[in-house]
Amino acid sequence: MFLSRLRGLFQDGNPRLDEELATHLDLLTAEYQRSGMSPEEARAAARRDLGPATQIREIHREQRRLPHIDSIFQDLRYTFRQWRAAPGFAASAILTLGLGIGANSAVFQLLDRIVLRSLPVRDPQQLVIPQGYWSNSEQGFSYPLLREMNARQTTVEGIFASGGAPIREIEINGRVLPEVPAGSLATGNYFRLIGTVPQLGRFFTEADDASGAPSVAVLSDHFWRTEFAGQPSAIGSPLRINGVVVTIIGVARPEFFGERVGSNSALWMPISMAPSLGSGGNLLASSIWLLPMARLRSDVPLVQAQAELNLLWSQLREFSIRTNEKVSYRLALLPGGHGLDTLQTQFTRPLWILMGIVGLVALIACSNLANLLLARATARTHEMGVRLALGAGKSRLLRQLLTESFALATLGGIIGLMLAHVASSQLVALASTGERWQLSTNLDWRIVGFTLLETFASALIFGLAPAFIATQVGLNAALHTAGRTHTRGSSRHEATRAFVIAQVSLSLLLVAGASLLVRSFWKLTHQEFGYQTDSLWMAPLRSNGASFQEFLGPNLSLTLARRAKEIPGISNAAVSGAGLLSSGVRILPGRISLPDRNLPESAVARIVPVTPGYIETMGIAIVRGRALTEEDAPESPRVAVISETAARLIFGAADPMGQKFSGGSSYSPDHSFEVVGIMRDVRYASPTEAFGGTIFEPVGQLNMYTTPTLVVRTVGDASSLAATLDQRVREIAPKIKIARVESIRNIVQAQARRERLLAWLSGAFGFLALLLAAVGLYGVISYAAERRTQEMGIRLALGAKPGQVRALLLREAGFLLAIGLALGGIATILLARTLQSLLFDLTPQDPETLVFAALLLSLVALAAGYLPARRVAQLDPMTALRME
Repeated sequence: MFLSRLRGLFQDGNPRLDEELATHLDLLTAEYQRSGMSPEEARAAARRDLGPATQIREIHREQRRLPHIDSIFQDLRYTFRQWRAAPGFAASAILTLGLGIGANSAVFQLLDRIVLRSLPVRDPQQLVIPQGYWSNSEQGFSYPLLREMNARQTTVEGIFASGGAPIREIEINGRVLPEVPAGSLATGNYFRLIGTVPQLGRFFTEADDASGAPSVAVLSDHFWRTEFAGQPSAIGSPLRINGVVVTIIGVARPEFFGERVGSNSALWMPISMAPSLGSGGNLLASSIWLLPMARLRSDVPLVQAQAELNLLWSQLREFSIRTNEKVSYRLALLPGGHGLDTLQTQFTRPLWILMGIVGLVALIACSNLANLLLARATARTHEMGVRLALGAGKSRLLRQLLTESFALATLGGIIGLMLAHVASSQLVALASTGERWQLSTNLDWRIVGFTLLETFASALIFGLAPAFIATQVGLNAALHTAGRTHTRGSSRHEATRAFVIAQVSLSLLLVAGASLLVRSFWKLTHQEFGYQTDSLWMAPLRSNGASFQEFLGPNLSLTLARRAKEIPGISNAAVSGAGLLSSGVRILPGRISLPDRNLPESAVARIVPVTPGYIETMGIAIVRGRALTEEDAPESPRVAVISETAARLIFGAADPMGQKFSGGSSYSPDHSFEVVGIMRDVRYASPTEAFGGTIFEPVGQLNMYTTPTLVVRTVGDASSLAATLDQRVREIAPKIKIARVESIRNIVQAQARRERLLAWLSGAFGFLALLLAAVGLYGVISYAAERRTQEMGIRLALGAKPGQVRALLLREAGFLLAIGLALGGIATILLARTLQSLLFDLTPQDPETLVFAALLLSLVALAAGYLPARRVAQLDPMTALRME
């Protein structure tokens, strides 16, 4: 029965029913004729007895179909006919919705991948991150400390950890990979405790992490498919990593990326392989690279586990890098279900703000569509009257109009989902400028579900009010109008005005916010860094099998600086022990003290070892004294050049020239320095970092080793700089090569990836908001002009000038614009504070930005309103008077 009714939905008529009706009519007619009636009278009597054929067909139709679904199909067919009659309206509405829904879905997909989604492992809520503190400052775990804590604890399933592997070269079947992928070293219990299973082969265990065990590796799905074409035969195959033969024992699942969101690790190896990879024993003792996690036991409360681990952290301080009886040791267990928060910390707030921005765009689009539907409802007033006269109830009309809205939203949602799928990968590329993220942009049920929910909500927002207003029409008035309401204060007109005011308010909020973010990005990337960024390049080096002393010795740094200057096209060159910005290792601020007194804890500065000529290469201005020279040799007195901020921090108002102070860094223990020069402040570690204290010391006077990073200033074409530098370095030290060559401009752009994402997207959506606001105001002025065409014709006939008519119509646009700007200005001032942490050298209530946004929106809106006003003002009065 159900299937036959379902088939009936797709059949327009029933020929057999028409034949039966005709046969019954003929039989009744013949019977009446036999009783003495004429053929005409018999036919009429037969029709009276049989009843209305149309009603019989409808009753039969309801019995052989599903009435509710059938009525929906009727509404959809009528909707498609309406679209065929007005294809421009349908196309613009669907495209507008597609853009709004697609933008929301694309940003949500990025937010979901980075912030909302848990790690794709077993019971991610049971994962925690042990965070150690040393006198309220974060302190990392050394490998001996982590191993000892894991052996002694009893309240968690286990503690595991991983960190970046020092991979310099990978060789597969005699082919050296041109680009070295990232890899990880992990404890033997890593895969078991993090809670994942292999796609192929097996994971390494504690036995594989023991000293003397064979070298093994687990590949990521991406690396396996890229380098081994996804062949199962890869299991058991050898790799040569830094000259060490490693056997592939397993492949991770496609969704597994490790414990860090966006991680691009190509493979995982046991942490015991660190010495054989050439990293030296110091890596296993270091506390700055290892990232620990733990899995809670289901039968042990979090508080109990934290109490035990906190006690062990304090008791086992002899295993820590920093051992000091005078400081306090404290450990906290942080939630780890979403992984380590490298990307979350950087992008959570920006992505939520972007969700708010695209949400405003969607609201503006819905307001625009609501205005369009109201205009169409005005044109269909007579149609609604006819339907009411024929017996349709207002609920039936409401359902028809809502069906049209949901049909528009559904097609817009489909287009939006396709746009989101394409745009999400572009968003990842834009957000990861300078990095190699691996974030899946495949559609899944979460993205599809969000899009469906957004589509349904959009249909209600833009369709419900126009549909309700359109059905509140009087029958007599509707039948006597040709689609135009002449009542000046009609509910439709008031709703249209309200939607326009909402558009203007939301647009101002969006344009002002976008202007703030764009200006902030511009200021960040075009600020004064304290050095000349033009033609400045950074070239960090990496070891290719060199020993620790050979790679990191100060003599090599001095030699590299001298030989690099000899390369044509390089005007100056130097070497830094800590790479500028993101180009190399960021040196941590060191403690500073004076011979006669201790300085406050705020007196910290970055102590950076550099070669002579570094200050000149960077283009840093010397305020007093001199720069470092080659006379500052190892046997000479230890000297330093300090920044103006460092001078204030250390010496206050006293003259620092010739004064001595003590300081230590992660490169060298405490030493006494004599100040020989004062330089301008520089932004050394980050473009957003405030000008802090910076101290340059000669690299030749160090007793420790430094990691060389070449800094060169070029003249002319620098396209072949990388190859030339790499060749010259290999001539000096065959086991060392250039890691990469980056311009300072590109480094700044990469470090400002978060600000770039916000600036580009908010700027694009702000421009879209301007267009939508212009379209909305154009529509309301056009509607007002159409309603008052006869009135304008009378005014023109009585002698009014076209300018007066234009001013009359533009007055309404100005009134709506003023109300919208006032409301939008209040909202902007209240909500702009949410951008405070994302702005550089700007305040959220920056008056220049707010005035610029208001003026820009006013110009665009008035220009849109001027066009229909001008068209009406140029009408011939007689033509206007004859228009209905």
